[in-house]
Amino acid sequence: MYILLVCFVWYLVPQAHCSSWYTSHEPCCQTMRNTTQGFPFTYGPNSGTMHGNGGPTVGIYSRVSAFQWLCSYVCDCLFGTNYSTRVIKPFGTVYSANFPYTEMLPSSYSRELYDQCIDYSKLSFCKVRNIIDGTHYQDGSGTILDIPAKDIELYQPFQTYAYGMRGYFLLHRKTPKSANSSHLKKPTRLRLVIAFHASRNKATSRASCMIGSHRCQFCLGCDRTADGENRENQCLVYLGWYATFASLVPKIEDILKDVLDFVEEEGSLKTWAEEKDYLGSIDEIVITGSCMGGSIATLTAVYVYHWLRNDALHYLAEAMNLPVEKYELLRTALYRLSRNIFTYTFGSPRVGDRNFVLYYNSILGNNTYRVVNEGDGKVRLPLADMGFAHCGQEAYFSHSEQRDSGIPRFSKSTEISKDTLENPTMGASTLLWRAFAPPLRLHIYYSGRNVMKCEA
Repeated sequence: MYILLVCFVWYLVPQAHCSSWYTSHEPCCQTMRNTTQGFPFTYGPNSGTMHGNGGPTVGIYSRVSAFQWLCSYVCDCLFGTNYSTRVIKPFGTVYSANFPYTEMLPSSYSRELYDQCIDYSKLSFCKVRNIIDGTHYQDGSGTILDIPAKDIELYQPFQTYAYGMRGYFLLHRKTPKSANSSHLKKPTRLRLVIAFHASRNKATSRASCMIGSHRCQFCLGCDRTADGENRENQCLVYLGWYATFASLVPKIEDILKDVLDFVEEEGSLKTWAEEKDYLGSIDEIVITGSCMGGSIATLTAVYVYHWLRNDALHYLAEAMNLPVEKYELLRTALYRLSRNIFTYTFGSPRVGDRNFVLYYNSILGNNTYRVVNEGDGKVRLPLADMGFAHCGQEAYFSHSEQRDSGIPRFSKSTEISKDTLENPTMGASTLLWRAFAPPLRLHIYYSGRNVMKCEA
């Protein structure tokens, strides 16, 4: 055991320090990197591909096996080093981006939307065949979930087999359709719902054990300084979550286009856009997920935010054959919709590093709520010692609040550490061993309802 520990640390230490003395030790350093690439679950910076349904992407920094990281963590505990943090960085490079700190307020938190997000999360665990048949969003005597079938305008499932993630897009009518009306006569409000959940198989485990960092390539604000100058992208995301999300991007983009095509076919874009209404009849986007699905929901929120502000404008303008003078009108509608993205996650792990969190909170933090139960240790992964932190606002339920289905506790700005960007007395204070052997109920039950099961 000690021999293995020494061998693994020998590879980790030079990898972490390589960039600092690369100039003077280039031959030796390159040999170490090439050798490290031969280890299981380990890739160097030149491998440059991420295998998934979405095709190859560039920019992988480093990827280490869980055993390698565990060895470095043991060294940290025994000798006071910081290898476990530095090994997941790009060979020791630690950026020092000056992203602004955003103070967030839970003013947009809605208990009604929280309850509906539990339904949306549960729906993602229903069989697709039953959902398409309308079985699992009935109301009345056959209630399974409180999502009436007559209020569902569009349902589109998706899945990635490479990393065991599945979910769906749903157009949910906020103003119920009249029983006597077979078509839209006025701009009835629609909510676009995007929900995720992990499949609990080997593919999911593969993603969870991909310990490392990846540059957030779609975080457009991360490649600009405060003065608007170009710079290298500063935001890093946990490699396992990013790989999973990358495999879903083509599906997400295709379905987003399908949703916009659906609204355009209803005539809403051409008719209501002239009244400076929202994009067609969609006035908000709700993104949700539980456990690992929550981390993918967080990344999806950033992606959709930028997609609406960039690609969607060109796509719709071409699809609608809009004259140039109408561009600004459509841009205003898309920007307004991007500000109405609400994210509710349940027991979500950490997603990115400090730079990513500061960037995320500056654009979506006020509309993002991480619902956490007291005692759920999984929210402490990946570890803060590895450089990761939580996004958005923590909606924390104590044991008594869980039983009484009460209102969660939110952190005040004075309670949040400027170093960890988290409240050390809430979810981050949970015992670490609960992350690996947690009381399952604390991770899957919220307000007395199981968010990971297709039932009432």
